[in-house]
Amino acid sequence: MAQRIDIPPGEAEDPLIGRRVRDFSIVECIGRGGMGAVYRAEHLLLREPRALKVIRAELFRAVPHAVERFEREARIAVKLRHPNLVLLHDFFVEDGDHFLVMEYVVGQSLAELLRARGALSTAEICRIGVQCCAGLAHAHELGIVHRDLSPENVMLTPTAEGPMVKIIDFGVARAALSQETTTRVSDATLTRVGDFVGKPRYASPEQAGSLRPGEELDARSDLYSLGLVLYEMATGALPFRSESAVGYLALHLYQEPPPPSELRPELNISPALERVILRCLEKDRAQRFASAAELGRALEEVSRENRARLERAPARRPGRAPLAAGAAAVALGLAALVAWRFHSPVSPPPLTETARAPATPPPAPVPAPAPVTRAPEPVPAPEPTSVPTARVTPKPSPAPVPAPEPARKPAPARVAPKPAPAATSPFGSDEEMDAAFEAAVQFEAEHGPADAVANWKKFRARGPSPALDERAKRRITELTLGGMKTFP
Repeated sequence: MAQRIDIPPGEAEDPLIGRRVRDFSIVECIGRGGMGAVYRAEHLLLREPRALKVIRAELFRAVPHAVERFEREARIAVKLRHPNLVLLHDFFVEDGDHFLVMEYVVGQSLAELLRARGALSTAEICRIGVQCCAGLAHAHELGIVHRDLSPENVMLTPTAEGPMVKIIDFGVARAALSQETTTRVSDATLTRVGDFVGKPRYASPEQAGSLRPGEELDARSDLYSLGLVLYEMATGALPFRSESAVGYLALHLYQEPPPPSELRPELNISPALERVILRCLEKDRAQRFASAAELGRALEEVSRENRARLERAPARRPGRAPLAAGAAAVALGLAALVAWRFHSPVSPPPLTETARAPATPPPAPVPAPAPVTRAPEPVPAPEPTSVPTARVTPKPSPAPVPAPEPARKPAPARVAPKPAPAATSPFGSDEEMDAAFEAAVQFEAEHGPADAVANWKKFRARGPSPALDERAKRRITELTLGGMKTFP
């Protein structure tokens, strides 16, 4: 039985805080989710911190044979021994609640890092991704699918070589709460009361409803979720946005993700990394990587290419610097020479002043400042021979000055293309808007769901009234989710 000990201030509302459960003193709650809560506890005999995950008893009461499945899955998970997986020490039942005793990880989650920094570099993405693949590959070899991989479940522990990945929260309880022995999509995502088990933003198409009768959730579901994590590390955002869990699941089922380079073109995302991410996000799991190990090797190759590119980049910079300096020197020298020819041959203005205003020479000679000592730098050896020629030849007409004109001519020509008003132009009147809505309803009755969804989106793009826009949005959702039977 659990017995009461001192309660830390501010935690009195949680009945587990301050209790002793077996050999553990529960100190504080460090996270909550749909399956229960996670607490930091102290092992009273070993004097070491542990993470206790408590699964709510009512969840097990709602599903037949859930306790037996929980114990079977936990026995398998205890065998997970890998540097990139959080260690599961023990599991037990106390007062009807089920406890998982896990390694307590010191560090920050990947979600916290992304919130603080946004998009990461290619090297960081590959380092974290390769370690995630290594941990998942070990779990998949034992037949364990995570089912809820997300940045919140990827912990980063600081080390001398860089952050070490620790994947937490494997789907022990989620597998136990399945309705059947096979892990069908309806079992993996929903309980009997309709609660989504996992995070819809990172769900795979299989979890969203794409599995056929007799098919099972397998390791490739985790690779899709890891692809979403890689996408978020590369861009700082997810490829899909929705206001509801059902909306996210529909997007995972039907919507193709935009390439990361299109979402954030200013980041110059590695094309090789982008190919790896988009392959992970294939709707057909047969088109994804066959295993986490294969995905890990692909990320290692991206890392090697990126490292080689960075090593080559500094070698080119010293060669370009003298060329740039020489080009600048020649340009300054030519500018000075042209300006000099438009001034009196008796007292040409200094080099620095003519360089600032070559187009409009001053009306009268201005007292020149002291000669600049940098004058010899921009003028190559052959150029002084042209100086006497400039003095003896007659004063040229201002014909050579029209050089800037060709640069100005193309500018107005670019303003010419103007988008023609297409079907997305705003409605001119309420009558036009109502007629377009009725036409969209008729179009839906005569065409398939995909064409109807596209037509409704065109209607919304024209800016209808809030009421009609809401009706159009509802039709899009209903058409997208038509035929999905996994939702209550």
